[in-house]
Amino acid sequence: MNLKILYQTPVLKLMNALVFLDTFILIFIGVGLKGDMGFVFGAGYGILGGLAATLMFNVLVATVITMKSR
Repeated sequence: MNLKILYQTPVLKLMNALVFLDTFILIFIGVGLKGDMGFVFGAGYGILGGLAATLMFNVLVATVITMKSR
């Protein structure tokens, strides 16, 4: 199975960026700006949350590609 070639499409790369940005913005606003934690704390948690969401999106995409290619 050639998962690497299937996974490196421009659409999936764009979706990775969008998932990261969306999660970062939502956590940053919710924790940092609207919450009582502050700007730096919200940015830190936004980055961590964005990375976690991107990782889970990648796992989901790899799972779907693996299931479809059997």
